[in-house]
Amino acid sequence: MAGTRTEVSNSSSFTYSSGAGTSTFSSMSLGTADADRVIVAACTWERHAPTACTINGVTATQVVTADSGTVSVSQLWVAEVPTGTSGDVVFTVPGNASFGACTLWRSTDIDATADDSDSDSSVGSGSGGNTTLNVPAGGVVFAASYLRTTGTATWTGPTEDYAVNTNGRDNSHASSEEASADSAFDCDVSWSASSNVSVVSAVFPEAAGAPPARRRFAVIST
Repeated sequence: MAGTRTEVSNSSSFTYSSGAGTSTFSSMSLGTADADRVIVAACTWERHAPTACTINGVTATQVVTADSGTVSVSQLWVAEVPTGTSGDVVFTVPGNASFGACTLWRSTDIDATADDSDSDSSVGSGSGGNTTLNVPAGGVVFAASYLRTTGTATWTGPTEDYAVNTNGRDNSHASSEEASADSAFDCDVSWSASSNVSVVSAVFPEAAGAPPARRRFAVIST
């Protein structure tokens, strides 16, 4: 992998959202506005999987989801969000959503359509997941995992960008650097404890006309 063409825009966590309705991460940083800006969102939590998402009022597309029986949920969403430097990220849920987290990544150099994706979930005793993704030159990988107990995630492939323990449950969100050539990319996570685990990952190709690779990763706020 080579340089990275994405930046961590914001990360946040919450404790509990009761009943069906919405779970909102308010006023999250979106970074600098740009006509070509793509926002990728990771959400991980316990209980019900979101059925819809908006980012600063823009309807996002669900890329991949892993749901181990309404216990451990991991998802990736994407939207083209050209305006605004901050905004609410709102997830529609059919029931309770608990002890979770959200990370936003911002890029002006990736396509808004995922090229390859994979999900894995383990019900009962589990400690991780692994997959091999086909990453085109210039593409990047995003991944997220949720463990329904306390543990530490070790990623092989992507680099962890955000980790938070929410009331005894752990969330881990990660991304890769830009691929220098077409490649098979091992995306693996191993947790230091076993419980209900969900894992998702997705590849986003380089946008047409994107400039040469250069490092564009910075944590703006947490």
